[in-house]
Amino acid sequence: IKAINNDLNSIMDSVDFENWKTEVTKKFIILTDFIFNGSEIKGVKFSDLTETSKEVIMDIYNALDNEIKTKYPKVEEKVEEVKETANSVKEYSKEKVIEAIGEDNYNSIKKTVSDTKDKVVTNTKETYNNAKE
Repeated sequence: IKAINNDLNSIMDSVDFENWKTEVTKKFIILTDFIFNGSEIKGVKFSDLTETSKEVIMDIYNALDNEIKTKYPKVEEKVEEVKETANSVKEYSKEKVIEAIGEDNYNSIKKTVSDTKDKVVTNTKETYNNAKE
């Protein structure tokens, strides 16, 4: 935990923006994999940590996220705008599809899509893992 925190502090203090961007991206991927995907850091998995250690790691992860938001302040705002627009389009589209094919057909299609969720999750994880390599 100390090594991760020291690395993070060193990166955050960097004045070289390109180096900062590269290193923050690497650390963010490492921590994301460690916390959410079961990868190990020095032979230890996140699930093996004590609750206190997990809290410390999450604090570090949140600090990294906040640092990204500090360097890219418009990102959060843009993400929210995209979410709002996507939700509006989704609701409008749903209404139009139900009008066109009927609610029973819509629910049948929705179930089929739901049944393929595991495949999508697997493919997304594979794509993520390939992108980080």
